[in-house]
Amino acid sequence: SSATDRVELRGWLGSLRRQGEWMVPTRLALVRRVGSVDLDLANARFAGPVVVIELDLVRGSLDLRLPEGASASIDDVTVYGGSARDRRKDAPAEGTPHVVLTGRVVLGSVNVRGPKRPLLRRR
Repeated sequence: SSATDRVELRGWLGSLRRQGEWMVPTRLALVRRVGSVDLDLANARFAGPVVVIELDLVRGSLDLRLPEGASASIDDVTVYGGSARDRRKDAPAEGTPHVVLTGRVVLGSVNVRGPKRPLLRRR
């Protein structure tokens, strides 16, 4: 199967992390029960200009880091007992890549952030 296909990442408990130079498919499904997902797309390569991320998270959270110039849509995410926020300042409405988040989050959160700033770490 090619990288443009739908890729599903499933799991229970613990955390799932993708970072560095990985190939992001055009459709990525995240199915998690109790646990966090940390997707860092800042240095990733993209199979296409639009990425659809399907969420099915129960008692889990997603921390999504996007490269400079990327746009994100979180309007299609249904959240039960949690929040979905794009925490970036001045994020473009239409950028490349454009990441569309869809699906549901139950008792969890979605946070969209920009690239890590290595010199300005504030925790």
